[in-house]
Amino acid sequence: MRYVTGLHAVALREPGDPTACDWHGPAYDWANVPLRESDDSRFGDWGIEQRTYTIAGMTYEWNVASHVRACLDMLEQGLVGDAQGMRENYIGNEALTPVLLEHAAMLEDSRHWSRIMRLMGREYGTAWLQALAAKDNKQ
Repeated sequence: MRYVTGLHAVALREPGDPTACDWHGPAYDWANVPLRESDDSRFGDWGIEQRTYTIAGMTYEWNVASHVRACLDMLEQGLVGDAQGMRENYIGNEALTPVLLEHAAMLEDSRHWSRIMRLMGREYGTAWLQALAAKDNKQ
């Protein structure tokens, strides 16, 4: 399934979800939104929903990654700099932390792992280390 992710996805408000929303959205080119294929991700279709948005008078219907999924996609793609500040700026909901950490730990075989580790350590501190330990205990 083709879907909107990354910075474009975190710029869109999630219906009924108290997560943060990136304020840079008006600067993006919404007529030419880059799409990603869910089959190209280890997360598959998880965290993707079809939604309708009206932006600058135009209505768009897209499959859109949740803010958590969009942040995970940025990490998976090595766009670690774009994901910086995700805890407060893009997600902003501590109730979503456990699922984010569990999925981020799935990236341990990524070639971007050292950068992901540094970012997650800065963003989530001890909670990140605990998520990694819990993953190791399940194996």
